[in-house]
Amino acid sequence: MKTLIKYGLLIIVFALSLFLYHHQLGSIPFLILSFYFIYEAYRECTKDNGRGQNPHVEEGKTP
Repeated sequence: MKTLIKYGLLIIVFALSLFLYHHQLGSIPFLILSFYFIYEAYRECTKDNGRGQNPHVEEGKTP
């Protein structure tokens, strides 16, 4: 369901950017879309991927 929402959002932004491009305001949706992509990249980089971090490294000690 989240994927469907993401694709729907991208389609809406694309249609909005075409509309605004014809009114010479095409950079506005791309600026907003860049913030969205930065958010998605940050979320992807910080999510817990379950690789099992070493607790000694987190405490600052060497194993």
